Amino acid sequence: MTERQKRIKRPRLVLALLIVLGVAAIGFGWIVAPEGFPSSLLLEVGAGLVLFAFLLMLERTLERSFEASIEEAKAESRESVGEIRGRIEEVEESVAEVRSEVARLGEIGAETRRAIAERQREIERTFEEFAGDVSPGAISGILSVAERLNAIDPAGVRVWVDDTWLRLRFRDVGSSFDQSIDVTIEEYDGTEIDQVHWADQTAHEVMLEVVEKLQAHGRYSAEVQPDIIFERLRDTVRTAVELRTQARRGPGDLPPMVEIPNDQWAVTTEGVGCLERNYFVDNGRFNEDDWSAHMSEKTWVDYDKFRVAFDVAKAIWEREKRERIEWEKAPF
Repeated sequence: MTERQKRIKRPRLVLALLIVLGVAAIGFGWIVAPEGFPSSLLLEVGAGLVLFAFLLMLERTLERSFEASIEEAKAESRESVGEIRGRIEEVEESVAEVRSEVARLGEIGAETRRAIAERQREIERTFEEFAGDVSPGAISGILSVAERLNAIDPAGVRVWVDDTWLRLRFRDVGSSFDQSIDVTIEEYDGTEIDQVHWADQTAHEVMLEVVEKLQAHGRYSAEVQPDIIFERLRDTVRTAVELRTQARRGPGDLPPMVEIPNDQWAVTTEGVGCLERNYFVDNGRFNEDDWSAHMSEKTWVDYDKFRVAFDVAKAIWEREKRERIEWEKAPF
């Protein structure tokens, strides 16, 4: 018999003995001395013994219930501790996995930074090659880089011709097997006058063709200087690319550029954007406000430069709007 069983058995014997004695005292009091003080005394003693026995039994019941509750609580605690330890181990495993992933991402980040740096060097080499080799291949190289970055208008990028309203638009129309450029002569608002396809000719020959086209339309200007035209083309595309890649300080989220008429403002496919800070006028708002008065109040704005870019962008937008309306009305 275990020690616990002995502890349980002893109180039971005591309870039984107390109940027997109590009942015996009550019975003896009624039978032997039904009246008088001895009978009352025996009845009280018997009742006290029985009551004490029941109280003791109640105490033991509560004690066992309490002990059982403690044991259950201990068991639950042991289970909870086990679960907590399991969760801690899971967290430790997760932390180890996160650390491993962070290390891996760090390696990927380093590789990405190296790739970006190498890509930036490739872009620089492309522009350097263009500076020393004005050919369809070189121009195609810088235009294709800009188009992949969504930095210029897919329809090409424009430069202006001094002392005229004319623009020359350069668009890459070649492939990896046939590098060629379309040079489009345009009005101020983007209306096409004529076009020269540049494939095998030298830069000098192409510009002679451009001059002949201008003469044929009565628009020739002695200010068509090839060196200046190609320098503007290179600077325009480089500015667009550097802003997009954040190699140049300024807004990197400008829409694709059409033309950069000066060093503060750019004409884009969606409006006029500042090259120095985040300020953009959407073409849908060109007719909303008095932009002349509004912009002239800003101390950081060179108003004359803004006006040039704004007028160009608005002229292009109005022409495109007219063409859309005409196309919608055209019978098909």
